[in-house]
Amino acid sequence: MKIIITGATGFVGRNLAERFQADGIQVVGMGRSPVIGAELGRQGIGFIRADICNVDQVMEAFSAVDCVIHCAGKSGPWGRFRDFYRTNVLGTRNVVAACRHHRIDKLIFISTPSIYFTGEDRFNVSENDPLPSRQRSNYAKSKLIADTELINSGTKEFRTIILRPRAIVGPYDNTFVPRILRMAEKRHMPLINDGRALVDLTYIDDFIDAVGNALNAAGDAWNEIYNISSGDPITVKEWISEILQLLDMPFRPKPSPNLW
Repeated sequence: MKIIITGATGFVGRNLAERFQADGIQVVGMGRSPVIGAELGRQGIGFIRADICNVDQVMEAFSAVDCVIHCAGKSGPWGRFRDFYRTNVLGTRNVVAACRHHRIDKLIFISTPSIYFTGEDRFNVSENDPLPSRQRSNYAKSKLIADTELINSGTKEFRTIILRPRAIVGPYDNTFVPRILRMAEKRHMPLINDGRALVDLTYIDDFIDAVGNALNAAGDAWNEIYNISSGDPITVKEWISEILQLLDMPFRPKPSPNLW
């Protein structure tokens, strides 16, 4: 099997590329960081420097493969909608166009469960649960647009699977744990509702297993959406406490009001 991974120099894409290459899958990684690209190359992973926002670069980077795993995107709780739209919607359209041009008939898209967020605690959210009438962030809004376009474009000739993993953590994480460490360096760490909310984290290995299952999924499993987690919920306070304990850092929680 041969696959292309967009965003291969990011946290999720890099982990996918390294694991699948080790499992004997021929991997071509596409990303923007030449430094990480060189590190992938030393592991025998093909690398092409390209930006999904540039349709010509995507067309040139792609070639005939069995499947594309589309990880590249812009994430974050804040930012202008047009910036998220450019990467997450227009960039995804470029990826789909390149798939069609090179006659690649399978695309796995890494989306987000942030689109379910209502400002309230939620648990055991189903793929069929109604979505809020208004998205709480420009990131979620842009990903939902891309999700909808992909699901509507799915056919027998061009099949898609959309995965919505909850809070991926693991090696190369440049979001969750670094953010916790930055907050721990302050005098007190703010915790909404004293950190009692449950979070269902997704360890990167579990997520990679889910992507691997998608790669080998039967025909009727395609053109569907799947929520992903490790199935082991923990309170925010317990999670942060365990991380800081492992790193021998002080944990000084401070109650904080709910911003939503």
